[in-house]
Amino acid sequence: MQQRGVTVWFTELSSAGKTTVSRVVASELRSLGYKIEILDGDLT
Repeated sequence: MQQRGVTVWFTELSSAGKTTVSRVVASELRSLGYKIEILDGDLT
């Protein structure tokens, strides 16, 4: 599958669930065969 690059920004207040939502979305996209990278400044 050839895919085009896309950037999705999740913005909200601190502790609003952005990381949780992004992980669920990434998991679903991976299950569909997409290549996913998550960049999260809070994860170490």
